[in-house]
Amino acid sequence: MLLYNAAITLQNNCSHAFFCDGCLDDIKLNKTPAQSLANNLWVGDIPDELGMLTLPEHILVALSYPAVYIVKLYPKNVVLFTGTQLG
Repeated sequence: MLLYNAAITLQNNCSHAFFCDGCLDDIKLNKTPAQSLANNLWVGDIPDELGMLTLPEHILVALSYPAVYIVKLYPKNVVLFTGTQLG
């Protein structure tokens, strides 16, 4: 199991780790947590310089930025050849 070193503490020669509820539930079910280091989804600590960026600055420095475009492919009111109206 891959664990983030800062989340592990040593007390009385025993290691203790901190988990969020969702990750703990997955671990109890013997599943890999969805947002885990093993899935390459954990980026680690974010430097202060990057953590304080605005949205436009994030977009400028990101290697990729997901965007969604919604395109309406048909008009709201459609008149068929028979004269009946849908919508």
